Amino acid sequence: MTASKISPFVRSGNAALALWQSVVANVSRAEVSRCTEEALTPGEIHAQALLHKMVLGTNIFVDRKNRAVPDVAFEEFNRAIATAPNNSHEALTNGYLSQFYFNAVMAVLEKRDASVPAHPPEFPESDYAYVHWVKAALDWLAHRTNPFEPASPYIDWQKSGQDINTFGVITIPENARIALIGDFGTGLPDATIMLMALIKELQPHFIIHLGDIYYSGTEAECEVYTQVFSDAFTRLGISPIPVFSIPGNHEYLSEGLGFFKHVIGMNATNNLGNYNQQASYFCLRTAENNWQLLGMDTGVNSVEGNVFTILTNAYPPALQPSEVLWHANKLDNFGGKTILLSHHQLFSASAVIDSKTKTYINPHLQAAFSKYYKKVVAWFWGHEHILGIFADDTNQTGLAKGRLVGNSGYEEWGGEDAYNTVANPTYPYLSPIVKVDTDAVTWKSKTYQFYEHGFALVQLQGAAATVEYYQYPVMVPDAAIPAPGQLQPLKKIDFSESL
Repeated sequence: MTASKISPFVRSGNAALALWQSVVANVSRAEVSRCTEEALTPGEIHAQALLHKMVLGTNIFVDRKNRAVPDVAFEEFNRAIATAPNNSHEALTNGYLSQFYFNAVMAVLEKRDASVPAHPPEFPESDYAYVHWVKAALDWLAHRTNPFEPASPYIDWQKSGQDINTFGVITIPENARIALIGDFGTGLPDATIMLMALIKELQPHFIIHLGDIYYSGTEAECEVYTQVFSDAFTRLGISPIPVFSIPGNHEYLSEGLGFFKHVIGMNATNNLGNYNQQASYFCLRTAENNWQLLGMDTGVNSVEGNVFTILTNAYPPALQPSEVLWHANKLDNFGGKTILLSHHQLFSASAVIDSKTKTYINPHLQAAFSKYYKKVVAWFWGHEHILGIFADDTNQTGLAKGRLVGNSGYEEWGGEDAYNTVANPTYPYLSPIVKVDTDAVTWKSKTYQFYEHGFALVQLQGAAATVEYYQYPVMVPDAAIPAPGQLQPLKKIDFSESL
């Protein structure tokens, strides 16, 4: 273990670890709020909490779990502390404490121990404020031992007796600017100022989030997510604009409760009743029926072991059967052009999607939509934390344009080579033809390379449309709000050329 593994943001797809991150961050938010004398917004408190020693320590622990590094004994951890730079000593110590208390709650859950210890046996009782770690442990156990209601919060148009032709359909202006952001729900301050720059400089009429609110989409985290938008509108001195969100896998790591309780009601809360989002999927249709954007919920069946997952094979994720019918209805009965929106990708240039067949395409999504590809101008997705503008692909998947927009909020290490493609001569999928830059960022006295944030701006103009892609500097600060950066256009594409 080295100090270079101390990261400003680490996530896990494991439900237990993600929930552990959520409760640790929640305790840290309470500590920041209690200790600060400033009048901070909830978003600012969250941003500072992400730099709290408990969160940084948990990042170390979760990073080790993600890389399948075995847990360490206190003696080994102590040696790492002894050789670490001074500025990482505290985080490394809390990395051990995070490991200790996570294992303690697992032992209680599995009935190997009766209670959470007050402090690690290797540490004198007076050395650290263990009460905060114990609180995180008890909060984690409360989530697990007091599960949510057994009925899924997913809103099924069919079960609720809704009219398939009208449910989820929202009329938008014929000429509209629509910003697409993906994997935005980190609460990191540079993502927040990117959002403000986007709104101020490009003035979108609508924003669509392609999913993932970290760490596990708890109620507290979903409230922070909505507050980030409210803070941006307030700071810019503008009225709220409509925001539509589809869930990713992280929202369902806590069964989706926070998403359905707080996120889909954002527009109604902001008195934007004409744009009320009824479910985790939606159809935005222009007034003269030239365009429709179909947002889908791939998150609900994406979490292995989720009590709400109805499929035996949770990954690659599939839509609910009733939602497949809903999308088919929208495509069968619409004469204009369609843009598809999802969190999970149809195909990947770098990762196996279907582990059983070792392929790089999602067979469930391909089966649901491939017969409609002549009507589909483009498909935007997130999940991978990078921007991928792929070459046209009518011969392999049949989809004209596949677009990955997953770098709007997550800090992705440049050293991890997110654009790496599989070195295989029979590899059937396309590499991105446009890539974002990396930024040299100094953090905790060390310099790292991060991929820049980014997003897409769709501009509908009657029967025509263009899409412009932007990147934005990554800044990992030690203060809540960094200085604004500069939006940089990457590429502009005329989508009418694809039909």
